[in-house]
Amino acid sequence: MSISTGCKYLAWAVSMLAVGTAAFALQTPPPAPAPGAVPPGTRPLLQRAVLPGTVAGPVANTSPTNTSGPKIHFDATVYDFGKVMAGEQVKHTFYFTNSGREDLILRNVQGTCSCTVLGDWTRQVKPGDYGQIPVAFNAPNYSYAATKVIQAVCNDLSQPGGVFPLQLKGIVWKPIETIPAAATLLTGPDSPYASVSLRITNHLDQLLVLSAPVSSNPLLGAELRTNTFGWDYQLIISNTAALANPGMQGSINLKTSVTNIPLLAITTYASSRPPLTVVPMRIDLGQPPLATNQLKYLTIINNSTNPVTLSEPSVNAVAVNVKAAGAPAPPGDSVKPGSSLEAVDVKITETQRGRYFTILLKFPTGFELPAGQHGSFTIKTTNPRAPLVTVPIYQALHSTPRSASIPAVLRRPASPIPGTMAAVPRPPRPNARPAFFPVSPPARAAGASPTNHVATTNSAGQASPPAEAAAASSTNGPPLPPVPRIP
Repeated sequence: MSISTGCKYLAWAVSMLAVGTAAFALQTPPPAPAPGAVPPGTRPLLQRAVLPGTVAGPVANTSPTNTSGPKIHFDATVYDFGKVMAGEQVKHTFYFTNSGREDLILRNVQGTCSCTVLGDWTRQVKPGDYGQIPVAFNAPNYSYAATKVIQAVCNDLSQPGGVFPLQLKGIVWKPIETIPAAATLLTGPDSPYASVSLRITNHLDQLLVLSAPVSSNPLLGAELRTNTFGWDYQLIISNTAALANPGMQGSINLKTSVTNIPLLAITTYASSRPPLTVVPMRIDLGQPPLATNQLKYLTIINNSTNPVTLSEPSVNAVAVNVKAAGAPAPPGDSVKPGSSLEAVDVKITETQRGRYFTILLKFPTGFELPAGQHGSFTIKTTNPRAPLVTVPIYQALHSTPRSASIPAVLRRPASPIPGTMAAVPRPPRPNARPAFFPVSPPARAAGASPTNHVATTNSAGQASPPAEAAAASSTNGPPLPPVPRIP
């Protein structure tokens, strides 16, 4: 082997040794830091302050726990009563236990509807003891799927606000069901007769036989038809004559073959629509006289099948204080369109041709009706059953001064009353006290009369100030009012 070849092998061996050393250094973990030392490249953590004379310990867990407080546990929070008949009452009692370490207190128990009645529930329960919440549900007189919630509020805060919901659920059904439950007849101006159909269904396990219907009102009649004998019937109710009154009611009665339900009574309502409907039925204005223009709207609805036309609107009202051309209106004049007075503007808009109308009335500033009187708005129509529509106009009562509602003996007098201080304006009070209100009684000369410091009464019976008051008034500013005599 030549020298050059040996040198090459030596260089290769040295390079391989260096690579192995580097790989071993990468695989070797760094040494563990000394206790209390901070690793390089990191920020020291903030340490909790330790008071002198105490030993630092682990930080306590601040997460809320309820192991030491009261704990309510219900045997069941949902009660399914299954299927009950309409009109029956369902009773159930919810039992609960206090599994905590403190007294459990029920602050309130309430239902979500009036058909749920609560009994006398347990207010306070010791640890390990149990309580109860009695509940009664009154099923209504119709079929539906019922779900009723009762809320119990206690001092167990494991639920938000300490509210624990309880639930009653089930099916309410009627053995003999009538859909709809009541009949309603609505007649119109062109159709004085109306009828309604009801379906009677038997949900029992036995056949249902119905008798002929009997009406409690002679203006109402009924006809019974059989769809499926014993199970399904149809009842048709109608009025036998035109309705003389806007509304009436009656009852259609049918006897049944069921012992527990011997009679079916179906309430029936009947009403007739007028030829024209006006909304609102009166116009109310603000306090007189009107401070600004006031707008009022009327809606007229044609209930007939024939179209109608409106014409000749008019406002009939005896108005006062309505100005025209800068001059006051003479009392007793009527406000009508086209008159010399400032008229009430009337605008008619036909929303639906021949059916719906909107009327705008603009009452001018200063419009005022005499006290105790009212006006009216009239408009003619082409409906023969309602040729004229009249809407009364009312205005608020006149404003009454506040002093008029106060008895005369309690009012402040308009003119000063001699001998009183309330009727005379009080002047600015000087720095020094008046002589007749001394801090201490002044010295009195021997033999002087004690009445020198008491207000006297003149010949007219009015109180007059003593001499010291007169002297003080001449030196201390304007005169003060006289002092009333105290009996």
